Amino acid sequence: MIPTKVFEKTRLAFFAPIRPYLNDPSVSESMINGSDQIYVERRGVLALVDARFESKEALTAAGRNLSQYVGKPVSAARPILEGRVPGGSRVEAILSPVAPDGPHVSIRLFFKEMLTVKRLVEFDSLTDDAAEAMPRVRAQSRSGTSSARRCACVPTASWSAKFAAARRSTSSRP
Repeated sequence: MIPTKVFEKTRLAFFAPIRPYLNDPSVSESMINGSDQIYVERRGVLALVDARFESKEALTAAGRNLSQYVGKPVSAARPILEGRVPGGSRVEAILSPVAPDGPHVSIRLFFKEMLTVKRLVEFDSLTDDAAEAMPRVRAQSRSGTSSARRCACVPTASWSAKFAAARRSTSSRP
């Protein structure tokens, strides 16, 4: 495994064609389907971008760089890579023979900022009514003998009434 500082420098060199997307906080994933077909995901929407790698070999070298950091070598005998890189981003790569038309690499980036209830509402991931009700919901934790912890949300009576009203209003929409 290579040191994080070295990885960051080499990543920028090997992934130069997609560097602008790796540094863009609005991009949540970069999907490289061969050297000449690259998609990025912004706010849940995929878009084909104009970026290109010089060749299949250049993309293969970038995938091998990822594998060195993750500590999982890729080769014809082990053509699939899954792992995490600094900052928590998830990476997946497949090489020949699994990908005969050229290497494929996916880099799933994570938000650098803490998501707040306000931001979830702005993203339309949470309704205003649900956000308003959240402070009135208690999470109770209990665990079994050798089981993982489980969390049960226990809504208050006023939250239940608001939730039921919200469901009625959305189910009556055309």
